[in-house]
Amino acid sequence: MNQQLSKFTLKPWQNQYVFSKARYPGLWSAWGTGKTLALIMRAMIYASQIPNNLGVIFRKQYTDLRDSTVKDFTRYTGLVPNSNRTIILPNKSEIMFRHIEELNNIQNINLGFFGIEQAEELDGDNEFMMLFGRLRREVEPTQEFLDDGLPLRSGFVIGNAGDHWGKTLWKDQQLEGYAIYEAATIDNADNLPSDFIKSLQSLEKTKPEMYRKYVLNDWSVSKRNQVFPSTLIELMKSRDGFLARHSANCGVSVDPSGEGVDDNVFMVGKGGEPLHTYRKAIMSPTEKAIKAVELCKQFNGFFIIVDCDGIGIETYSELNNLSEDYLQGIQILKFHGSAKSEIAVGERLVYMNLRAEAAFTTQKRGWAGRAAINDADTMLIEDLKADEYEEKRGMIALIPKKDIKERLGRSPGLGDCYKMLQWATEQELKANLRPYEKKRKVQEYAIMDDACMMGAEPTHARMW
Repeated sequence: MNQQLSKFTLKPWQNQYVFSKARYPGLWSAWGTGKTLALIMRAMIYASQIPNNLGVIFRKQYTDLRDSTVKDFTRYTGLVPNSNRTIILPNKSEIMFRHIEELNNIQNINLGFFGIEQAEELDGDNEFMMLFGRLRREVEPTQEFLDDGLPLRSGFVIGNAGDHWGKTLWKDQQLEGYAIYEAATIDNADNLPSDFIKSLQSLEKTKPEMYRKYVLNDWSVSKRNQVFPSTLIELMKSRDGFLARHSANCGVSVDPSGEGVDDNVFMVGKGGEPLHTYRKAIMSPTEKAIKAVELCKQFNGFFIIVDCDGIGIETYSELNNLSEDYLQGIQILKFHGSAKSEIAVGERLVYMNLRAEAAFTTQKRGWAGRAAINDADTMLIEDLKADEYEEKRGMIALIPKKDIKERLGRSPGLGDCYKMLQWATEQELKANLRPYEKKRKVQEYAIMDDACMMGAEPTHARMW
């Protein structure tokens, strides 16, 4: 072991990780728990106790690699990488420092070990698996190494807990060869400045999610700003089979598509619980309108909500052209995701548009136990998990839909239908209403009047 490194006394979680007999150990722990030191120690064991070995320490961004990883390595070991960002030991073993854009440069190199710092920074497990595939260097370990009982080759990671790809591989599954080690900040309080520990109290109050993730080592907090984190998805799954039986609030949502590869999606829901979905690639606007009404009648629904951004307005117009005798009181709701949201706190608008409002209406209903998902609806769950948000001009905005389509490789039609259904259910519309009965005011983006029936933008809200 490096002389400088041998001066450190390891905490239990560090020691277990450094000398782990697992091929793929992961140290997923909070701020101030000595993750980087542990990674460097394990890397140095593989480099110093196996002559002619070759390994890489990996970080996503070059600036983080340069300003943090490399400097920490030098501080802990006293060793300085050469101009190629490589440490060469007297036994001819090498440790390379690389970032994500350089991964392709080592695709033809067989490695004896690799380490990834702040692994949660990666968008997925792709880089880990590519390094995984290079872990096949022929090695001749020393007796000292063999006495420690470590695997001949190893890939090891460190990072913060959270709802990311590392959770899937290390926390959720018990895969052969993987081992997880964890610690919260308080576990290492005796090695941390007292004022730092005290400052965490304010973080708990001002940024509770950051506190849970970086101090408590909470796996439920997402790295991204997910609208529907895994804990919420699980709660919504637990409500499946309970909501529909206690509600009469039933309707159909429609996400129309064009003549391309995406499906037209229809979803029937009752009381916040999906009952049925129908998908078909190519349909005329008339066919879509008829199908929506058929499904609504089949499940005794009383509203149809249509995504009218883009070509959806054609389906909405076709629905409004159907006779009242055929509709039998079914209400046709016009949903423009790009329309202005009217929800405000004081004078400040909360959401950038109706698309964001519908997503967070669904989130609110989910946390309250009023939105359900069937565990078998894997595509719907994927759609919802892909929803992310950010702050723009002081309002909450969802990421562009095209980004979600690129990530999924398809349109998130099921997710869009689900959110429209939840939004419509939240409006508490009354069944069997006929036009011009003055019951309640319907918002501007959900009205039915003669102008809308012709496909034009509404100029006023009608009293029901």
